[in-house]
Amino acid sequence: MRSAWMIGVFGLLAMSGTVATADVVVLEPVADSTLYEGGETANGAGAFIFAGATTRFGLRHALLRFDIAGALPAGATITDASLTLFMDRTILGPAPFTLHRVSAAWNEGVVNAGEPGGAGEPAENGDATWDFRVYDLNPTARVPWSTPGGDFAPVASASTVVDGVASYIWTSAELANDVQQWFNAPASNFGWLLRANAGGASAKRFASRESADPMTRPRLTIEFTPPGPTCNDIDVNNDSSFFDPQDIDAFLSVFSEGPCVPEAVTCDDIDFNNDGALFDPCDIDSFLLVFAEGPCTLCGV
Repeated sequence: MRSAWMIGVFGLLAMSGTVATADVVVLEPVADSTLYEGGETANGAGAFIFAGATTRFGLRHALLRFDIAGALPAGATITDASLTLFMDRTILGPAPFTLHRVSAAWNEGVVNAGEPGGAGEPAENGDATWDFRVYDLNPTARVPWSTPGGDFAPVASASTVVDGVASYIWTSAELANDVQQWFNAPASNFGWLLRANAGGASAKRFASRESADPMTRPRLTIEFTPPGPTCNDIDVNNDSSFFDPQDIDAFLSVFSEGPCVPEAVTCDDIDFNNDGALFDPCDIDSFLLVFAEGPCTLCGV
């Protein structure tokens, strides 16, 4: 008997047009900077960030951090994430560049190395440098990295080959996992470090969040599923009988502004998914799906 009712329920759901969808948000960094090997130089406020190995002046590591928690609704589930960077200057051809999750807090800083910016400028209070995640002119106030060049996960979260002038995208399941982790625990969000994962000269210049051209700034694209609603008990007529066809009769009667069925009982509120909209077809979708032992849902979710 119940299986026949279930078939009818799914038939109604098919006619209602409920479709699963994901939301998308695109973020610019809240901080980015470059770590320059070989000296306490910085470029946190400059229009460019650098990564890779130079021919004579050591390595470059780029740092980027995004405000994940402030951009998504509580309870969201990350389904995909991708980082896009625009590379506008290089000393060599293709090389793999990897993103690594940073494990310690750092400051963007105030130094602007200008154009071309590849050597940085002497660090000021609050800058991030190769040796210090928070630099200070007073040596006793400096906060060092555990390892010069930044504290980061040895295993890359994503990798892509960067060649000529163009936009490049880093994406992977692990990158999405990083975003989910930072969303769940904002205090652990120290962003990513970008480095070249190859020997020899590989240095490349990327536009930073201070770029004069908004189209070239770093952007993190996040796809996520919003949190679902909380549905009411499906014992609509409160007769203590669950998965009971009378509950469907009662719900549809009240939804049509009719009486509770049977009239001797008291029916629940017809805003079944508690979205604040009464006499809303979404409530029918939600009720029938939960009746069929599915999840609580909103229309189109």
